[in-house]
Amino acid sequence: MIHVVSVGAEELIHRAYIAFLERHGCVLVVVRDHHGLPQALLNRNCDVAVLQATLSLDDLQETSRQIRQRWPKVRILIVRGEASCIDDALYDDRVEPGINPEHLLTAVERICSGRDVRSPLPVDQP
Repeated sequence: MIHVVSVGAEELIHRAYIAFLERHGCVLVVVRDHHGLPQALLNRNCDVAVLQATLSLDDLQETSRQIRQRWPKVRILIVRGEASCIDDALYDDRVEPGINPEHLLTAVERICSGRDVRSPLPVDQP
């Protein structure tokens, strides 16, 4: 059983991902932003943090930093289109927004396997 914390605003696609992951054996906790993480993860196991595309870049950066500092074993999966949105050390893998729920589940399972799954991402040049 994979324990997932999903961070991001409640939108239709976000709720669809959550429902799909729960139907396939994941235990989910949902929080709106990094402010809710300490309370949400109090006395709970967490394997993966899925950071939704609805987070601003500042919230994404702060959420990732907070997770790395307080829960260093939690793997971070970002649902975001921009390849260079935050520092590479602050996340483990990234998927595109609008990803098929089955592919999101596969990404969550892969990231939990402990393998280094991050592939080189193109860096946008100005």
